[in-house]
Formats: sequence, C-alpha cells, structure tokens
Amino acid sequence: MSTKQKISLEYLITSQMDPTSTIPLNSAEIRNYIYYGFKSDKLRPKYWKILLGYHPKNKFKSDSFYIVYRKSYHTIKIPDNERIKTLKDQLYKDIARTEVFNEKYNCYKEPIRNILLKYIATNQCLGYIQGMINLVIPLYHVLYTSEDLDDKKYA
Repeated sequence: MSTKQKISLEYLITSQMDPTSTIPLNSAEIRNYIYYGFKSDKLRPKYWKILLGYHPKNKFKSDSFYIVYRKSYHTIKIPDNERIKTLKDQLYKDIARTEVFNEKYNCYKEPIRNILLKYIATNQCLGYIQGMINLVIPLYHVLYTSEDLDDKKYA
C-alpha cells in the first residue's frame, strides 16, 4: 500500500469516526481494514472503541448518547454485600500483585480500580476474576495516552 493510499484510507476512517463529518460510520468496513492489517498508532484508540462497540449506531446522535452513558457510569453505586466485599478483596489483592504499577504507571491504579469496581457492581453474576486487570491496563493506557483530548478525559 502506497503512502498516498494510507493517507487517504486514514482520512476515510477518521472522517467516519468524526461526529461532525457527513460520512456515516461504517464499523464493518473499519473492522475489515483492521482485520486485514491497516494500522495507525494515532487511530488505535478509535479502533479499540469501534471493536468494543463504544460508539452509537447513529453517529449523528453521538453527543447525547455519550452524555447519557457517562452520567449513568458516574451514578453506579457499589453495593455493600458479602459477595461484593469478597470480589473487592480479590481485586485489591490483584492490584497489589500487579507489577505494571511502577512509578510511571502508578497513576493508573485508582482509575483502573474504579473501572473494575463499576464492572463488579454491574456484573455481579460474573464478578471479578483474577487477571481481568491485565485486560483493562492496555485499554486504559492506549486511551489515556491518546492525542485526542476526549479519549484522555474519559479514559
């Protein structure tokens, strides 16, 4: 693939993900590009959001969609029952054991703990399984280090 083709493909993908652009989001097309190896470090946070189903189906309603879901995230209460206490203890032990949290990444501890606590509260039947933290760390890192201010703000 030539540099010119990569730039135009990157523009197409960026335009599809831009809520102000008139080009509709075609997540199947973007998934195809990702599957067949088109990559861009700059777009990695956007790719992950698409692969995880973060965006609404209608991108032109995305602002209201995000507002509703961000508000609901902050209103999630952590129940105070025996099962949750056991899962929280397991989570805290897992965080303490995780070697990734050196000086450079120590600031990740609290947000990742909060993300997983909210997950535990909303998925009590699944709970917390040792090692889930290892799935959240790279996701959080990619969003937190993104060039996009919204990615950083809402990581």
